[in-house]
Amino acid sequence: NSESNDAMLIDDQFLLGDHIMVAPVMEYKARSRHVYLPPGRWIFWDILEDAPKMDANQLIMNGPTRIQIDAPLDRLPLFYRLD
Repeated sequence: NSESNDAMLIDDQFLLGDHIMVAPVMEYKARSRHVYLPPGRWIFWDILEDAPKMDANQLIMNGPTRIQIDAPLDRLPLFYRLD
């Protein structure tokens, strides 16, 4: 299908094992980026650190999907696959 073909063309993010998506910012001065999340239930890694203080279930993203995220200099965009 075209979704999996499009995913094969992505060269600026990668899976670390089966559960961690690493999506570094590669553009000079960029403070946001698009991220492709393959099939599965995903959560932004920073949310996991704050999970006791919030309802993380409200922040789960279902893949496959493409999202736009903020990416300040002090944070590497990481996502964790829950399933």
